[in-house]
Amino acid sequence: LHQQYTVAPYLAEDVIHVRLRNPHGAYTVGFGGSSSEAPGAAASSAAPETADAHPKVAEAFFFSNGTFVTWGATELQNTALLKDVKAFEINAYAQVATEMFYYLPLVLGLSAYAGGPPLTLPQRQLAVSSALMRSAKLECWEEMLDTHLAKLQPIPEALSRASHLPVSRAQILQNIGELFALRGRVNLHSDLLSAPDFCWSSDRMETVFETVSRNLEVKPRIAVFNKKLDYANELAEVMRNHGHDHYALKLEWAIIVLIAVEIVFELIRWGERYGLIELAPWPDHYANDPHDHGHQHHTAGSSAPVAAA
Repeated sequence: LHQQYTVAPYLAEDVIHVRLRNPHGAYTVGFGGSSSEAPGAAASSAAPETADAHPKVAEAFFFSNGTFVTWGATELQNTALLKDVKAFEINAYAQVATEMFYYLPLVLGLSAYAGGPPLTLPQRQLAVSSALMRSAKLECWEEMLDTHLAKLQPIPEALSRASHLPVSRAQILQNIGELFALRGRVNLHSDLLSAPDFCWSSDRMETVFETVSRNLEVKPRIAVFNKKLDYANELAEVMRNHGHDHYALKLEWAIIVLIAVEIVFELIRWGERYGLIELAPWPDHYANDPHDHGHQHHTAGSSAPVAAA
């Protein structure tokens, strides 16, 4: 891998900045960015418009949550990079989420007029990459939630028809677990709701990060995501209550049957006690054991001596 990638100087904690060597030394025409999310990969690539705009080296930012963002990389470079990182995936998602963005260098340059020393190009790229990474990660979770809601689509229809829900108790518990996991990923175990650590040391990087995040509507999307989760949780609660009611109904019927059987036996004993019911005696061949009867007959007919004192 050292022949294709070179680690760049340190920028921030939990971020690895590498340079991708382009063997052809060519650029993609125009400006663009793509974001890719696999087991957490977000690739955002931006290609310069002219050969003088940027050095002839594509760059990538790898984040601790498994997301990566590329700049100035071609589609072939993005594909090759995604293939290389697959060997290091942990708990990979079912699908890769990819986003493409276009930008103008002037947008990044605005932060230099805020006063004080201007941001370096890698610092600006890191601030923008962090926002792109969050958008790609959120998109992956949005797709997972939409897939989950699609599986629950028959449930409201079954409830409207007052018919039996086509789910088992195990499926209901699995559904509740998936919803808790999704809510925890977005609201507890991720950094989508807080600014990156580098924002504490650079107000201008925070300004760039917040500007890109607003343009990508990250916070409104999180609000919509949580509303969808609330709906899914309400539906899961209805399913769980229905499962409890169904189980309780079965238990009640089992108790009723047992009580009915006990009443029948008690009526039989009461009727037999007062002569209202006369039960037929058991047949003789059930009353005595055939083996014991034969043994007694053999003993009676035997001429064995008897000792008397």
